[in-house]
Amino acid sequence: MCELAGDQLEVAPGSNCNYASDVCSQSDVRRQVACQARIDSTNFTFSAIERALTDADLNCSDAIYGIILRDPMAAIQATLVQNRFSVVESRRILNSIKQRRRPMIYSEERVNGHHDCLPAWDTYQHVDNFVTRSLGGDYNTRPGDVSEYELNAAKAVLEKMHVVIILEELAEHTVQLEHAFGWHLEASSIPVTNSHKVDFHLFNKHEQAFVRTTNALDYELYAFGRTLAA
Repeated sequence: MCELAGDQLEVAPGSNCNYASDVCSQSDVRRQVACQARIDSTNFTFSAIERALTDADLNCSDAIYGIILRDPMAAIQATLVQNRFSVVESRRILNSIKQRRRPMIYSEERVNGHHDCLPAWDTYQHVDNFVTRSLGGDYNTRPGDVSEYELNAAKAVLEKMHVVIILEELAEHTVQLEHAFGWHLEASSIPVTNSHKVDFHLFNKHEQAFVRTTNALDYELYAFGRTLAA
């Protein structure tokens, strides 16, 4: 989406359109840039957030909000592979979810860049109802503790969005971008394939079944998002 914004001559910050110090998984509120500061800026017309949303991100009536949703299993696979989680690390995360406790973090995993932009603490969240956590107001709740309360809060956030794109149906939903953002998209400008798609399964069949069951709330949120995107 950041690349599409650039193609449409939006002025956006670098590093995947993240704004200044408000980078991937930024948990320090002093370094987060809320929506009002983004609106007031004369430097950019488009920016992105790659962390859990807060009320301060969503309370600007002049902002145009958009979100991209993806099949939860595909998103989990892509995140773990793109951020270089080993099979051992991935299975440790699954075990932590089964035991409803946070996984151990070993010294070599605390090195900056070990998982690309993800800090050492940001692991199991991506395998345990990540989108519900990100939108529902309790990102760091323990493994297995995401509830219907967070799901309902996440649905309310989706309803605030002017644009809800389903990645697997991107070409069908670009009319939203034209309507809300005023973009003029041609078929040739829409990516045919997803650059973050992975063509193999990190988990075996039993693990995949567990992951799907674990992410029941994210699958419900994904289904809800599809009704908004239609």
